[in-house]
Amino acid sequence: GQAFVTQYASPQVRGAALHLERAAVFFTDRLSASIVLAMETAKQHGALVYFEPSARKDEVLFARALRASTIVKVSADRVELSDVERHALDRVTIHTLGAGGLVAAIGQRRWRVGPEPVQRLVDTCGAGDMLTVGILHHLLTLQRPFSSEDLLAGIMVGTRLAALNCSFVGARGLFLALGGDMVADGIRRNFDERFVARALLLDPFAGYRPQATRRQRA
Repeated sequence: GQAFVTQYASPQVRGAALHLERAAVFFTDRLSASIVLAMETAKQHGALVYFEPSARKDEVLFARALRASTIVKVSADRVELSDVERHALDRVTIHTLGAGGLVAAIGQRRWRVGPEPVQRLVDTCGAGDMLTVGILHHLLTLQRPFSSEDLLAGIMVGTRLAALNCSFVGARGLFLALGGDMVADGIRRNFDERFVARALLLDPFAGYRPQATRRQRA
């Protein structure tokens, strides 16, 4: 609880103790003793803990972080899925395979999800982040414990979001071009043909050109 956090954590985690206890989701792609303690505190108070490890340098901290996680997403070129699954037990694991799609697992149950077609390939930067955004967006709107069907539905939202983001420049190109409200509307409409067609009418640099224009005028 908060007393433990206050006594043992870094000043940053101590200052965030109340927020950790009230958080709906805790996301991290870094690993340190303080971050793991923050993960454990958030999980203890009911948060969905989403962990994207880029490496496993400290085995003890890595194992603690996996046990504290609700969902662990790893990239095939960074961390082996077997290294995650032997610690993650009944946690959700998502193993991204680049152009090969992904494998999602809960315990011994596995699902293979193929990649979503990209209609206008411009830039793949940020595709993994968009997958995460889509998953979290869907699961948090449920406002209840999620099932395996809910997880797969969230993965489909994330893969469609990632595919459409590849049609724009930059890791957040889709959001810069359309704005968050319009992207959320597209998710609600399940990325129907009309929404996608409207998005693809925009220039791949649409989110950046107004900023460039302001710089040129300055």
